Amino acid sequence: MLAGSRIYYLNRRGTTFVVAASPEFRLLEKNDLGDGSRFDASPAVYRNHILIRSNKFLYCVGR
Repeated sequence: MLAGSRIYYLNRRGTTFVVAASPEFRLLEKNDLGDGSRFDASPAVYRNHILIRSNKFLYCVGR
């Protein structure tokens, strides 16, 4: 998912990676939800929040 100058992607174990949207790879953040569930859905944006769904929970991340 592209938001601003960042690309967000998620693996099936619940680790989210944030990389710069630039020609050179630059890892900006790595966050692990690690709740033991499976993450098969793509993250979605709602206003200033990121919604992340697993097979057990729905997370809302934002300020």
